[in-house]
Amino acid sequence: MTDAPFGDRLSAAIERRGNSLCVGLDPHLSLFPAELEAQADDPRSDRTAAAVWDFLSFAVEECAGRVPAVKPQAAFFVNAAGHQTASRLEMTEENSA
Repeated sequence: MTDAPFGDRLSAAIERRGNSLCVGLDPHLSLFPAELEAQADDPRSDRTAAAVWDFLSFAVEECAGRVPAVKPQAAFFVNAAGHQTASRLEMTEENSA
């Protein structure tokens, strides 16, 4: 990671990608595809944490190189699956850099 100010890094990313799109990562469990089997009634289960991770990993991979910014909504990570998903948020951020 560079020491350049955030605004400078964002401007450079917008220029490189040719757009100013920012993809929000907000894991609303009730909107997940059925094949991920996210259990909205048990949001802190290991199974739900795995589904959130799978879904967001896919989203970040699909956006890589196409958009200048990805913004995780930290509150959704904590509410979606507690500490398991919140700790994975750090991994998602590292992989999207």
